[in-house]
Amino acid sequence: MGFENRVLIGKKVLKELQDIPGHERELIKDRISKLAFFPLDRVIFEYDKENRLIKILKVGKRENVY
Repeated sequence: MGFENRVLIGKKVLKELQDIPGHERELIKDRISKLAFFPLDRVIFEYDKENRLIKILKVGKRENVY
């Protein structure tokens, strides 16, 4: 077993990603992929420490994601 976490992305989040402009969407997708190793901004997630599982709840511009 490696040190990375698993990252789950829900259908609602995938739809929200489609509404974000291309460059920003790619940046967010890149950051989401890095969540397996460390947490980031613009993404709301739950972390299950026992199972080393990150569940993505919401993505978007920082001022809109709270």
